[in-house]
Amino acid sequence: MSDDVAQTEFTSPLEYAPQPAAWAWRRRRRKWIVLVALLAGAAFVGWVKRRDVERLVYQGRLLYAQHRCLTFDPPGERVVYEEDAAKVVGLLSDSHYRPALGADGKPKAALWWPEVARGWPEMSRYEWVPGRSGMIFMHELKTPKGRRLLVFATAEYPEIAPDAVDIRVQAVEPATWRRRSNSAHGIAAGFIKPPLDRTSGLRQDNLPPVRIYAGRLDPTDASRFTANYEGGGHRGYMEVRVLDGDDGQSLTIEWGCRTTGWDRQ
Repeated sequence: MSDDVAQTEFTSPLEYAPQPAAWAWRRRRRKWIVLVALLAGAAFVGWVKRRDVERLVYQGRLLYAQHRCLTFDPPGERVVYEEDAAKVVGLLSDSHYRPALGADGKPKAALWWPEVARGWPEMSRYEWVPGRSGMIFMHELKTPKGRRLLVFATAEYPEIAPDAVDIRVQAVEPATWRRRSNSAHGIAAGFIKPPLDRTSGLRQDNLPPVRIYAGRLDPTDASRFTANYEGGGHRGYMEVRVLDGDDGQSLTIEWGCRTTGWDRQ
């Protein structure tokens, strides 16, 4: 009899012990309360700091777009500026090209304006003539002392003086998480279309068409790029180099053309 009693006392649950289901439910409820509290706190902080969050999101997108510009590397055979009438029609069927209109309102050149340039939010601050430029080059260049710059060069069809092509070069101090980008230096130049000798009877409005190709970074010199061109039976290349100023703060942009077919205007 005593053995039966002892076994009954050992196997019977205590009256005050919590039920397993009720204990698990209370644990889950506490976890949900903590989670809801954390989410509510995060939402409150986000609402209070919403302008800072918006600024960080915008800056992050800006830096991503800027990175694409700093590393942009199209093939060298890409035509970025075209004046041949037949080829202009074909190129303008591509959404990455836009027309340069003459005084008569007709397209005189096809200008390449890639998606990378369109997607950079700060391009509107630096494009010299909005909507009238073709992108020759866009990439990071470094001065001999290691100053890091975003440099781009454009070509424009000059409606007033169609015997030349306007070339513009802009250097930009890249933006960071703490600041916007800033203009470092820029230059404008005009190249007379070949041939230079106009005594052959060529009129200003009857010159051979000019074609310019995408610029390429010099693999041996991070401060320099070149861009090939052709026109009037002449071939050559233009080059741009960024140099540190004598005062250690300013910037110098040098440009030139390595052919007798073109010259400075």
